[in-house]
Amino acid sequence: MKTKNTLAYKALAIVLICSAAFFSACKKGSSEGPYKPYIYHPTTLMALWSAQPHVDGVDNLIGFNTDSTFIISISNYNAGSASTNWATGKFRVKGDSLSLTVTQRKTSVNNGAVTVTDVNEKIYNKATYVVKNDQLIISYITIKDGTPVASTAVFNYLPLAL
Repeated sequence: MKTKNTLAYKALAIVLICSAAFFSACKKGSSEGPYKPYIYHPTTLMALWSAQPHVDGVDNLIGFNTDSTFIISISNYNAGSASTNWATGKFRVKGDSLSLTVTQRKTSVNNGAVTVTDVNEKIYNKATYVVKNDQLIISYITIKDGTPVASTAVFNYLPLAL
């Protein structure tokens, strides 16, 4: 009986020693573990961005690709139902000017069939943009009651785990 307890204590001691060695490999006060994550701070549009301010139950994302395509995704998760709307198309940059043309819209409600509509719509009229401090700021003109109004859309950089 005494031998079983002695073996159990030795096994527990070995587990504790191994655990201490494993956890001491991490930097004190760091949650990174022994590996440092790749941190990217965007200086161009080519990234995924999340609209600000964030609204509960709504995810509003925009992503720009190096092949001059973009996608906008707006997902609503309210009142027990979900819908997602996507807009895809082409963009052009000249200096700080940004031109976006939506070529296709897609919609799905409650993970059902996706409805696809081909379109040719310009969005963010007379837009300019700046990328600064992990934010994308798009300034553009909207028309309200027949009057041009200066508007701004702010997006935070959305890092992806690779």
